[in-house]
Amino acid sequence: VYVVLGQAFFSPWADQFDMQAMRTCSRASRGMRMWGRLTAIVAHLCIPMLARVQAFVPLSWEKAYDRAEQTLARMDKPLLLVEGTCRRQSFVDGGLFQKHGTTQSGAPYFGFAGHFLYFDPHCDGDVRTQGRWVLAESPPILDRQSDLDADGNCSLTDPYTEAGDAGGPPVGTEEWQMLCGDGKNLSSVNLTLRMVPQGEKLALLRGVGWWHPEGGWYTLRKWWYIGNTLPIPRLGLPSLNIQDAAAGFRATWPEVT
Repeated sequence: VYVVLGQAFFSPWADQFDMQAMRTCSRASRGMRMWGRLTAIVAHLCIPMLARVQAFVPLSWEKAYDRAEQTLARMDKPLLLVEGTCRRQSFVDGGLFQKHGTTQSGAPYFGFAGHFLYFDPHCDGDVRTQGRWVLAESPPILDRQSDLDADGNCSLTDPYTEAGDAGGPPVGTEEWQMLCGDGKNLSSVNLTLRMVPQGEKLALLRGVGWWHPEGGWYTLRKWWYIGNTLPIPRLGLPSLNIQDAAAGFRATWPEVT
């Protein structure tokens, strides 16, 4: 937590790396002055790096830790914990959902790792349809009063519950309908939602990106890195994305390399 919040870990090493890169660029530039076009290419690649080196001033360890303490003191917003899903939905099991805003009905909606929890007053647009809380992989369309995924139907794949109302998510243990096992029919699962007072701090300590599918072992979902923490936008904290491997950089998904 202190490393991420204080931005202290990479400061000394980044400085050394950039200084070495600056010296390399300088030597390359001197060696190729006679090669007009090549020199232009080197300059194009190196000048932005040199500008960044000149602007980069690493924090001292004391200042970095002080900044970390200040940021930790501001991390006081509770997050919504979702737990108890079946294995097929395990990617979001234990997820800490951050409040993103409100929909047209005034109901709050929440997000976690590309999944969204929101209240849809009428999921098929029919006023006779009872409202439900939905756990979907797409965000709600915020300028719609109902049918917030604009498909004209109530989803047969997204987990949902008819407990609760627009005032807030159904905190506590309630019966949810969701796809489990390898079947195509929804199953009843007791899902628990609760607000966690120290949720923002815990979000930095819980990695995301992996899930445990039926009949398999833990699997990394596409577009995720080997290690990931979620961002906290209101504090300006970005996500931390990490790759590793025994022989160097692990290119699990070429698209993110």
